[in-house]
Amino acid sequence: MQLSRNARPPRPGPRIRFECVKHTQPEDYVVIGRQVWTGHVHYLAGRSVPCVREHAECPNCNPQTPRRWIGYLHTYTPNLRSDIFLTLPPGAGYALLEGLATDYDLRGRRLRVWRQTKAITSQLCVTLDPIYQASFQVMPEKNPAEYLEFLFKKVEHLTRPYVTQ
Repeated sequence: MQLSRNARPPRPGPRIRFECVKHTQPEDYVVIGRQVWTGHVHYLAGRSVPCVREHAECPNCNPQTPRRWIGYLHTYTPNLRSDIFLTLPPGAGYALLEGLATDYDLRGRRLRVWRQTKAITSQLCVTLDPIYQASFQVMPEKNPAEYLEFLFKKVEHLTRPYVTQ
């Protein structure tokens, strides 16, 4: 066994990135997931926290913190050579799913994604390549729920009701 003075312990829990696109140049992503996973969140203190209205009374549902739809798509990014969950706001989710059948399958398709300006609030543009189909074996799809649960537990103090002073 080798000992090292500068070694750091590994981070606990499952590891995968959730990417909220900020770049203005179009980048390609290969879709791993079959469909977009969806849910609702509230924004508190600059972070998103889950809305639990479907399972119980949500303590964060109020006029100051409205519910917001959010979509997650498991993708592979060739430039980073890793899999990530691409975070889709409502407008981008609508643009992506518009015109697709209800039983759509995105697995192996290519997405081109960019923002119109560098501001995080600017429109996220998503286009689906109509003919591209991955020629390589796409890794198994992951459910974002377990990864989100871990992330939200790290910010559990934000799930308490938002109180304005």
